[in-house]
Amino acid sequence: AERNKVSVPVWIAVTGLVGFSLIIGTLWEFFEFGFDYFIVSRFAGTDTAQLGLGDTMADLFFDMVGALVISVYFLHDQKTANSHDNS
Repeated sequence: AERNKVSVPVWIAVTGLVGFSLIIGTLWEFFEFGFDYFIVSRFAGTDTAQLGLGDTMADLFFDMVGALVISVYFLHDQKTANSHDNS
């Protein structure tokens, strides 16, 4: 099967992947906060599940690390595909 070739500059691909990951991670943190604030604290009668700002920052940091790892894989895959197409 022939692949559709779209030339995207590397910096745009990496920025898009990392940005998308951080947006999803941030939305997840909003969900966690809302769940803790509206559900856990009101109905469970316990403290919230959020462990604090450090926990949130660690989550976002690892979201970014994961996105960078996927970016490296994506770039490697693109280079491998391009080298096979050129041979």
